[in-house]
Amino acid sequence: MFSLRALPLSTLRNVSSRSFHAALPTYAKNSAPKVQSVLATLNVKADRLKTYKPVTPGLRHLRRPVSPHLYEGRPIRALTLAKRKKGGRNALGKITVRHIGGGHKRRIRIVDFM
Repeated sequence: MFSLRALPLSTLRNVSSRSFHAALPTYAKNSAPKVQSVLATLNVKADRLKTYKPVTPGLRHLRRPVSPHLYEGRPIRALTLAKRKKGGRNALGKITVRHIGGGHKRRIRIVDFM
């Protein structure tokens, strides 16, 4: 609703000890293009973020970057490895951790950052 900004002391007019209402900020003549360029930058950044309708409280302020250059399909099988599970068993095959086991098969993606 309101925006608070810290102003440098040089932007304030000379204030006499009798009148405090005269301490209003004075902006330079070329500050309007700077403000417009900042607003343009904010609009460009807003286009790169995906916003969600607040169906749940967790989605109310959720913003995610839009990355159209990333591949949206399933991982290519040749670029994945099987994630082997132990099922809570040690090298002898004895259960050492209870309640672990089963579940869906999982694979790990191989990522090359070069």
